[in-house]
Amino acid sequence: TKTAGTKATKPIAAIAQLRSTSNKFQNLKDIAICARQAKAQGAVMLFLPECFGFMGESSEQTLQEAEDPSCLVDSATVTTNHEAVT
Repeated sequence: TKTAGTKATKPIAAIAQLRSTSNKFQNLKDIAICARQAKAQGAVMLFLPECFGFMGESSEQTLQEAEDPSCLVDSATVTTNHEAVT
């Protein structure tokens, strides 16, 4: 971004390395800490690892606790540039 009288700066992206557990609440608290640190250092985007929200003690627990992805997104609607497209 560029403001009057300043040099153009490139946006900063941050990458978080987390050790996710079966405690979803603690995982979200850890993500919030990472997000605050990234923002404090000027990041405008934070990339998180796969399974950042939950990692079960076993593959069976992970599958048992998994959320149905179809409940997260309406598959009939895709949002692009803040406009709904069906």
